[in-house]
Amino acid sequence: MAKAKTPAAQPAQKANTAKKETTAVAVAPDDMFRMFGGSEQSGFEGTDKDSFAIPFLRVLQPMSPAVVDQVAGAKPGALINTVTGQVYEEIKVIPCAFTRRYLQWAPRNSGGGFRGELTVSQYEILKSQGKIKRVTDENDKERESYNGNYLSDTRAHYCILVDGPADEIGKPCVLAMASSQIKISKRWVSVMKERMIPNGHVIAPTFSSVYTLKTLKQKNDQGTWWLFDLGDNIEWVANPGLYRFCEDFGKQVNAGAVTVRHDDLKDDGEDAPNRDNFQPDDGNPNIF
Repeated sequence: MAKAKTPAAQPAQKANTAKKETTAVAVAPDDMFRMFGGSEQSGFEGTDKDSFAIPFLRVLQPMSPAVVDQVAGAKPGALINTVTGQVYEEIKVIPCAFTRRYLQWAPRNSGGGFRGELTVSQYEILKSQGKIKRVTDENDKERESYNGNYLSDTRAHYCILVDGPADEIGKPCVLAMASSQIKISKRWVSVMKERMIPNGHVIAPTFSSVYTLKTLKQKNDQGTWWLFDLGDNIEWVANPGLYRFCEDFGKQVNAGAVTVRHDDLKDDGEDAPNRDNFQPDDGNPNIF
């Protein structure tokens, strides 16, 4: 659905010219449509929103498991699909919905893992009541804590992954931005609000545009890491069917009918070594 890495070429194999007998019968697309007609989406009757895993698209860091385990194509700065494991150099996505939550993570010495989430209003009430504490984690970083769990301010962009603006359909995914990625999320939302409907004077729906995202190397005196890079390549969605598909997905997210597996976001070194003192590796001031 996006620019994925091409596997290394394999040595040419000697052709086998022996004719093999087969009993397979070719079915033309029109015949398949007639054969399957009336049974669309059958077989999913027992499923619900918790039966599907919408993948996160994550930026790989030097200590990400896929990099450490030397998964094919995985390297710092690449993007990975947390469900399929597919690795990308860049992606084209259509943003359909947005949420901001404070995710709760158990300390590693308590087993780690996702422990729930707070809405912004819930967080603000708890903070006003003095129930949000400042603590130092296992890596000597100061963090906010509630009920013994660390809090992570996380901006989730629910998107459709496509090859281009003329596609008929795409694949749902989530880009979750926390910590040093928050400034990228803020800039993205600002750019979306500047998109006006052609020949009009109203803000275009977020799902009317296709954005090409890559990654950008960052560094400070503590280390090196990568962030999402929102470039200038923005296109209008060209297929009405794709537009409606994205609109429907956004409505499902806003209705609470879409579930993500937050454990796919477990702490694996994605955070900046020192997020209070970093700069783009190429000096580009426009990523924020």
